[in-house]
Amino acid sequence: MGMKNTLFIFLFVSSLCWAEHYQIDSKQSNTHFRVGHPKRIRDTTGFFRDIEGHFQFSSDKPSENYIEVKIRVASIDTGNEARDSILKSKDFFLESEFPLLTFRSTEFQKHPQKKSIFFIKGKMSIRGVTRTISCRARHLLSINRKDPKRRGFRALFTIKRSDFGMMHALNLIDDEVRIKVYMHGLQKTPAPKIDRIRTPQKKEIKTLPQKQNEGTP
Repeated sequence: MGMKNTLFIFLFVSSLCWAEHYQIDSKQSNTHFRVGHPKRIRDTTGFFRDIEGHFQFSSDKPSENYIEVKIRVASIDTGNEARDSILKSKDFFLESEFPLLTFRSTEFQKHPQKKSIFFIKGKMSIRGVTRTISCRARHLLSINRKDPKRRGFRALFTIKRSDFGMMHALNLIDDEVRIKVYMHGLQKTPAPKIDRIRTPQKKEIKTLPQKQNEGTP
């Protein structure tokens, strides 16, 4: 085998192991939530439309992976403007003081049998309170001839709103909130500058045991 062919193969194989950097495509990404009501049949559902951030991904070296996301509370959309205003108020997200929800991963683990499944742990900040959460995510890959290379994740997890200081109407609205995140990224070269997310903080709370999420996202 010639020197040029050997060098080409080496570079190709090495590129598969290098971590790739992606900017989140806000037009193709969103966060969906669902919360139940003990005295109502129908759940309340909604979206956060404005999601930004970036992530680094390597299938062979998951320890090098990370995700940083920020979501604007003002982009909440439940299909009811009056309800959206209440959710932005001091009774819930207190958007006037804490306009962002943020997440920064601290651990990335690959499923031992399913190569598209990852277990992600990180710090989520809502209303100035930070908790460590865990979720199960499915890695998605698609290549469109008209667009740059894309990767994404679909994650499903549950949080308790009371853990983040939302104590209003717990007798009328469930404490548990089910969240689905659909995140699509556009590959960037060179790597984007990492702008660490800074949000007003009230307090840092130590990790709490997380309830195991059932099902595959």
